[in-house]
Amino acid sequence: MLGKRAEWTAQDIFPQSLITGDDLVTMGFKPGPVFKEILNRVEEEQLEGRIVGRQKALEFVKQHYM
Repeated sequence: MLGKRAEWTAQDIFPQSLITGDDLVTMGFKPGPVFKEILNRVEEEQLEGRIVGRQKALEFVKQHYM
């Protein structure tokens, strides 16, 4: 397990967010607790490899939260 972890980079462990709160506002969401829920869910999906790329993240939000 430690051998595999040593292969991970900081980018692998803490990747840049695919979307931000500004993106959610642009999509019509009002700032509030749902922002954290959405951004955490997108991050989880990104870390699991189920969402790759900004466009896919935006599509995910549209599909699951709109």
